[in-house]
Amino acid sequence: MSKTKEQVMTELKAVKARKEELTKLQKSGNTSEEVRTELAKCEADLLALSEDMKVALTQSAQPEVKVVEKAVEKTAEKLTKTVETEVSDVEKYVTEDEKHLVHARLTKGIRFDPATGKEISEPYIQKFSVQEFKTFTASAAALGFNYEILHEPSK
Repeated sequence: MSKTKEQVMTELKAVKARKEELTKLQKSGNTSEEVRTELAKCEADLLALSEDMKVALTQSAQPEVKVVEKAVEKTAEKLTKTVETEVSDVEKYVTEDEKHLVHARLTKGIRFDPATGKEISEPYIQKFSVQEFKTFTASAAALGFNYEILHEPSK
């Protein structure tokens, strides 16, 4: 069974303390084979404990990863439903007298908060003549708009 992060930290502190003791002994002139062997063992233990710490950190993060994955799946499902609904709504409302207009979904700034994933800018649908849309696209980025074309008269 693998060790917890706390267990590994306790062992790390003990090994580091022993290594410091041995290093002081070595600096004071004790260069016996026993001290050198134990110092090498401390180095090997530190390497092994660093690997144990990686495993412990990975295992402690697993529940959080699963929670995040579930949240991402739920958000993706909601977005898929939203997009499907919006596309079907566009198909419903494009009437014969508006087929010559460009229909675009506009969002001012960023649509979702990167930290929370919550929607901060509600998208809306705007209708443009072809020339108005060309003018709009030339300055949309500078004005802070993101757009998605829903219907183009030529397509």
